[in-house]
Amino acid sequence: MAWQAICKWAFVCGENKVTTKSCRSNLRKIRLEKILKNWIGKWVMFVSIGHIVVGSVFYGGTYRELAANGLYNTVNSAKTGLAVWFALFGVVLFVVGMLIFTIEKHELQVSQSVGITLLLLTIVGILLMPVSGFWLMFPAIFAIFYKRTSNPSRIKI
Repeated sequence: MAWQAICKWAFVCGENKVTTKSCRSNLRKIRLEKILKNWIGKWVMFVSIGHIVVGSVFYGGTYRELAANGLYNTVNSAKTGLAVWFALFGVVLFVVGMLIFTIEKHELQVSQSVGITLLLLTIVGILLMPVSGFWLMFPAIFAIFYKRTSNPSRIKI
């Protein structure tokens, strides 16, 4: 098993007081740290997928109507415009999540201007629509600012 190999490595490296229980506990901690290491971009992508799913539920009929009309030049009312912008914003948010994930993956820091822009967009969204999913962006935004201040050795872009 993997934990046995790591325990053997720890023993060879001088950690001769390693027990099976402590080794398993450390492995759980390592796995959790690995999962949480690059979570901001994943969170934003998760929010965007939720946005697209909610849009499909609320505007499913409108999307079917647009598809039946051939898509080209079919946005001709406020209702269809709202449905299209709802879907497009979900896709753009997913792209933002992918970019943040890539930045995290390369152990860089997300630009402060990106964090500020997301914060302002979220605040405006909440002011305009308090009962919405905009609140879900706060964990990612706070994490962007926290990572910038808590780890100054990371490369800032």
